[in-house]
Amino acid sequence: MYIRCNMNNENYTINRRHHSILILLLFIGIIPSAFAQRLPYTFNQIRIADNSLENRIYCMLKDQSGYLWLGTASGLKRYDSELTITLKRQKNNPNSLVDNNVLALCEDRQGRIWVGTSEGVCYFDKQKNSFVTLKELNKPDYVCFNIICDSRGDIWFTIRDRGLFKFDTRTNQLQNFRHSEINKQTISSNRIIQNGLIEAPDKKGLWILCNNDFGLNYLDFSSRKIFNRGYNPPKIPVFEVQVPTALTINQNKLVFADNTKHQIVWYDTPSKKITKSFQLEGEWATFLKWQNYFLMSIRIFG
Repeated sequence: MYIRCNMNNENYTINRRHHSILILLLFIGIIPSAFAQRLPYTFNQIRIADNSLENRIYCMLKDQSGYLWLGTASGLKRYDSELTITLKRQKNNPNSLVDNNVLALCEDRQGRIWVGTSEGVCYFDKQKNSFVTLKELNKPDYVCFNIICDSRGDIWFTIRDRGLFKFDTRTNQLQNFRHSEINKQTISSNRIIQNGLIEAPDKKGLWILCNNDFGLNYLDFSSRKIFNRGYNPPKIPVFEVQVPTALTINQNKLVFADNTKHQIVWYDTPSKKITKSFQLEGEWATFLKWQNYFLMSIRIFG
């Protein structure tokens, strides 16, 4: 059996087995017509070490200097074609990595590498060759699944069950956005899912994906208001999606998996309209984003 998807007026056929499988699709901002016939890519395997934890990679980042940073289950690695440098937590060294389980990465305007771990957030100062830890969040089980550096220079990240945080790089102050049962103008849940935080294509706010029925949220930078299905005065229809599971940006549009209708949706923020979608056969989809590419994994049932 096959799944046929239509995107950008191109048809793609994916072989489907008769049992549950996981399919990875590679989408590009502009898809060439030849993509349907063949993939014009060569894949090389990079083995960092024999240690299985060091080869368990959760996130990656290409910095302004061209280095590839890998967040692994056994520390932060900087990789190029000739040398791999491993940075790890060192006991009794406050200037080392806060925790070896690295889950999220971003680079700010100053070139600092921000690191989300299982025990909080820190950043690596390349000039001083040392880490600076946000001590307020350096606690066991302060798991950071998402971290982004926005176009205004601020850092946003999520801590499991503790909501959304903003680090103001001008004042070095932290601000916490949390759910409140008595205030509808707050995020819908304090648990924000992995790959559930992204800056809007027009740079005017953040899209946030929470783990509840009012999952999709939008934080407007100028008004600081948060909109979702529970607070939606403009009556934006995109908030009616009940089970979104992933966010990314493609072709200057917000792209998300709508698992209510089993489809992938392109949403234009300025016009507040869904511009296109395609149907999936499966229960859920997740995205991983790197530069102009994103990987989509789909769970298929047969």
